[in-house]
Amino acid sequence: GLTSTIFYRINSNRLEAQLGGPIVWKPTSFGTNQEAAITLSKINPASLSQGVMLKVQEGSLPESGALIVVYDAVAQAVRVSTIRVGARAWTVYANRPVAFANGDRLRAQALANGEIKIYRNSTLITTVTLNNTDQRFFNTKGGKIGIWTVAATGSAFDDFGGQTMTR
Repeated sequence: GLTSTIFYRINSNRLEAQLGGPIVWKPTSFGTNQEAAITLSKINPASLSQGVMLKVQEGSLPESGALIVVYDAVAQAVRVSTIRVGARAWTVYANRPVAFANGDRLRAQALANGEIKIYRNSTLITTVTLNNTDQRFFNTKGGKIGIWTVAATGSAFDDFGGQTMTR
């Protein structure tokens, strides 16, 4: 992922977005049922993309394959997007209206059956089912997790984490 302070920096023990982009938790790869979560400590109300990455594949990001689950503060909605090896563009799934406030926790689960479950704090907001092409690519894969932002300068995040889920 991105390591220069022009992309992100630590401020008061929180991760603060500058230019943003992908950050991947490199030491650990998680199983085919996995989750990632992050506290949106300070939301940039003009950002289209503040959230987490799941099932990130080895290689050059994002072209190696990844799922992202983001909060779009402009649309006040959550959204799933995917990129696969060889794909020319992201597959963007429909927005699900929901408003997050500073301090809310965004949690996402990517399951081996092609479902992506999205939570605000501990409440399930929506379940998105990946299309057949995405399911063929992602269902049998595990991968790394991470953070994803675009145009979220000044937003701040805390308590990032994730795990392999047992079903």
